[in-house]
Amino acid sequence: MSLTLYLLNKKGFEVLKALVTKEEYIVHIDVVVGGEDMGNQEDYYDEIKELCEHHSIRHIERGGKLPVQSEYSIAIGWRWLIKEPLNLIVIHDSYLPKYRGFSPIVNMLIKGEDHLGVTALWASERMDEGDIISQKKIDINYPLKIRTAIDLIAGLYVDIVLNIVELLINKKELNSTPQDPEQATYSIWRNEEDYFINWTDEAADIVRFVDAVGYPFDGAKTRTEDDQVIRILECEVVDKVVSEIEAPGKMLMFERNNPVILCGKNAVRLIEMEDLNGNPCHFKKFRTRLR
Repeated sequence: MSLTLYLLNKKGFEVLKALVTKEEYIVHIDVVVGGEDMGNQEDYYDEIKELCEHHSIRHIERGGKLPVQSEYSIAIGWRWLIKEPLNLIVIHDSYLPKYRGFSPIVNMLIKGEDHLGVTALWASERMDEGDIISQKKIDINYPLKIRTAIDLIAGLYVDIVLNIVELLINKKELNSTPQDPEQATYSIWRNEEDYFINWTDEAADIVRFVDAVGYPFDGAKTRTEDDQVIRILECEVVDKVVSEIEAPGKMLMFERNNPVILCGKNAVRLIEMEDLNGNPCHFKKFRTRLR
C-alpha cells in the first residue's frame, strides 16, 4: 500500500507527528507540503518539512511531482485543488453534512454550537458531498478561543487518520455511508470585511466572535471615530447593562481601567487591544464610539 499525504497547518503537522511514531506506517507514506496559508499565521510549513527530513520521508512542496502515483491520498487542512488523485480522502472540519464548505470551525464558534466535529469522506465533484468514511465529535464549552478549538480538532484528526492508515496497511475495506442531503448546511467563506465586529450584536455573541477569529487568524477588528482600525484581542461580557437609548459601539464608562462598550444587548469590557502594527492600544477620551 502506498499513501500520499497532502499536509497543511497544525492539523497536518499533528497527524504526521503521530504517524512517525509508527515505523511500520512511514515506509508507505509520501508527503506533499503546503505553502503559505492565507489568513492563517501558522501554516506549519517548516515544521512539516523538518519532520519529513528527520524521518527520511519522501516529500515535495506543493506544485512538485512525486515519482510514484500512490494508491490512496489523504488531504489534511488542504486549500488547493488536487488534480487526478487516486482514491482521495478529505478530512473536513465539521460533523457532516452540517457545515459543508469554508471556515467551519470559526463559523461554528461564532454561532455557539455545543460541539466540534471532524469527518473523513471520499472526495467528490461537489463541495463536501462525498460518502462518509469516519466521523468524530467533541462537546465544547464557552468561552473558547480558536487556538484551543484547533488543538481539540487536531486530536480528532489524529484519531481518524491513524485508524484509516491502519485499515489501509492491513488491506481492510474502508466502508462508507452516503450523506443525507436533507440535513446539509453550508459554511460560507470569510474575507477581510468579515473580521469587523458588529456592535449591534449581543455582548455574548461579540465575545464569541472575538475568540473565534483571533490568533492564528487575523483577529476581530473595529474602527474608531477617526477611522483608525484596531484589533480587539480580549474582551468579556458585562451583564445587566441596560441603556435607555440604543447606542451600540458607544463607550459607557471605564471599569477597572478598561472601556465598557455598549452592544445590541448588554455590554463588553475591552481587556486587550492593539493597532494593526501590533502596538498596544488605549482610548484617551471618554466619548468614543466604535463602528
